[in-house]
Amino acid sequence: MPERTFGQDHRRIGHGSEEEPQSETRTSLRADTPIAAQWGRFDLRQKVGEGGFGSVYRAWDPDLEREIAVKILKRDIGGEPLRDSLLREGRALARIRHPNVVSVLGIEAEREQVALCMEFVHGETLEEVVRTNGTLSAREAAVVGEDVCRALAAVHLAGFVHRDVKARNIMREQAGRIVLMDFGAGREECRPGRDEIGTPAYMAPEVLLGAPATVTSDIYSVGVLLYHLVTGKYPVEGKTMEEVAAAHRHKRRRPLSERRPELSLDFMQVVDRALAFDPERRYPSAAALLEALGAIGDDPFSQRAIGLAAGVGLGSVALITFFGFLTTSAFNLSVGRTPPFDAEPRTVWVEMGLRSLVTPIVYGSAMVLVAWAAQFGLRVLRLIKPIDQAARRVVAHVARVAARLNLDDADVFAQAVTALGVIALAAIVWQFSDLLRALFALINDAPAEVLRPLRWDGERVAPSLYRFSLDVLAVFLIVALVRTRRMQARKPPIRLRPMLPIIGLLTLTALMLETPYRFGWHFAERVDAAGERCYLLGEAAGDGLIYCPDRNPPRNRVINLSDPAVRRIGTAESIFSPQPAR
Repeated sequence: MPERTFGQDHRRIGHGSEEEPQSETRTSLRADTPIAAQWGRFDLRQKVGEGGFGSVYRAWDPDLEREIAVKILKRDIGGEPLRDSLLREGRALARIRHPNVVSVLGIEAEREQVALCMEFVHGETLEEVVRTNGTLSAREAAVVGEDVCRALAAVHLAGFVHRDVKARNIMREQAGRIVLMDFGAGREECRPGRDEIGTPAYMAPEVLLGAPATVTSDIYSVGVLLYHLVTGKYPVEGKTMEEVAAAHRHKRRRPLSERRPELSLDFMQVVDRALAFDPERRYPSAAALLEALGAIGDDPFSQRAIGLAAGVGLGSVALITFFGFLTTSAFNLSVGRTPPFDAEPRTVWVEMGLRSLVTPIVYGSAMVLVAWAAQFGLRVLRLIKPIDQAARRVVAHVARVAARLNLDDADVFAQAVTALGVIALAAIVWQFSDLLRALFALINDAPAEVLRPLRWDGERVAPSLYRFSLDVLAVFLIVALVRTRRMQARKPPIRLRPMLPIIGLLTLTALMLETPYRFGWHFAERVDAAGERCYLLGEAAGDGLIYCPDRNPPRNRVINLSDPAVRRIGTAESIFSPQPAR
């Protein structure tokens, strides 16, 4: 894991944009810049960073017998203001003792040079975490934000504002400790009229427009940090300080909900309040922001989360029961099972609903896994430069075609999905017209040739393909629905109307998938009635309703189960087992 330490960036905002120039210390602490030098009593072992004020070294202190970080002011810069800045940084850190704030060990002078000695933090900056591992979840970002707020609370209590809270100035130690670094921009009770130091993307709008830094401007910077941790971007962007300031003046900001709409509403509300243009609307202190982030951290165990989980659970049970009721009602109608022979425990509805959903869930999961594997395989292949270049050309071409067709517009996209869905559903109905005719026939009276597609021949090829086709269509419509919702989130407001046709198609697909399940895949007890193969559909008061597939219509009749001519085989078979048709 790369290691970095404190004090790797000091610069005035007039010297760049929100992205630090490459010349300013992006060196990691791998042993790629080893040195062997002496500065005072310290053995300098590795140069780990360089900024506008000076250089940072990994060093050995023989007195303390420990590894430390030494930040040495550049000899050719000189000047009392810069020396005062380094001394101010040392005094600020010396007054703060907190596990989330880097510890200062002392200030040393050697031949007109001044150095600040600090603990050496083994780990990586949050900027490196995002760049290497990708964006964080809301929960992970909230935990990091809590530690940053604890550090800032200690800083503010000591009478300082940090003024440069950003991902590059926060370390995540190898053991997980979050450490706030680089107080070169911090100063006691900031006074107006002084040059502000910081990074434009993280600076509060009032500071960019000339107001002094305050506690609430640090709160704004934490809001930007949280936004950056979950998106890898910034709420207000620009190539120069002037562009960022202009964006603030015109209130051009990209809402977090547009970039990560799946994040929890509580997290987005906390970030939005921390990023408020008006300082009075932000959290008044780091402690207040810490409390708000802590509430997000407890959210999985909160009453709201429990209520949401209970609602999802009850909704799932209700949907499963509804599907069971639907397919049972269709089965009773199709086979002519009427009262009192249709009496059965209501738990059968749940059982049938669950059984009917097994195949769609398996097919859907398989399609998701195949899509994930294909995406992973494509990423591996794109490590090969020619393939990557070809893939980029294909993606660019597809994007151009989509733009020409206006498919980047949510309404147009929804219309296109609806048209494709209608065509696909019509194709399924046409392809499986014989099967559908059999599935929705009244088997008591239907001709034998109509029921032939339902006969069990060891493999239910046609019914299985029918369900698979509808499963694929359902997955496609669900993905399209989610995609439409996300496209609308980029350009609010979110409207239900464009999604209604997709929802209607999805509902129709689900009904066609679930309604015929029970009588298409139903197994009943085999009964021998005077030598005739029949199946028991239901019984009541000693009588049984039997279905005899080899009879000419009508095929159902009621018999006395105690009749010696009736023998219950005791095995369950498909009621459409193959026999010579009459």
